[in-house]
Amino acid sequence: MKLSLEPLTRKPDPQHRAMAAASDVSHAEDLELSIVMPCLNEADTVGACVATAADFLHREGIAGEVVVADNGSTDDSRAIAGPQGARVVDVGLRGYGAALQAGIAAARGRYVIVGDSDGSYDFAQLTPFLNALR
Repeated sequence: MKLSLEPLTRKPDPQHRAMAAASDVSHAEDLELSIVMPCLNEADTVGACVATAADFLHREGIAGEVVVADNGSTDDSRAIAGPQGARVVDVGLRGYGAALQAGIAAARGRYVIVGDSDGSYDFAQLTPFLNALR
């Protein structure tokens, strides 16, 4: 099986651009990478995942963001993710696929890397993936 990686491209959406400008000093075109994490009741692990991803961006000097696509958590996942450096996106439609789609749609980066917020991915080791996308 051959894997093909292509940059995520979108037509400019004035509403999306306005939301990006209003909620963050970085504009969509300034971000290279969005790390998207679907989340449903991951209070035990989401904080460490977000912190590791944010540290990766900082350590590597990458203009990026961490997006947690919360799919209706009833625990403290949202309250934990935000202070660790994530932009939390509410996903009203239930299901893992819906969380993935909403998180990717909310991403502002040129590239998107997705990983679960349950601690099963090492967000400190994303350089090979980003290099492949570049």
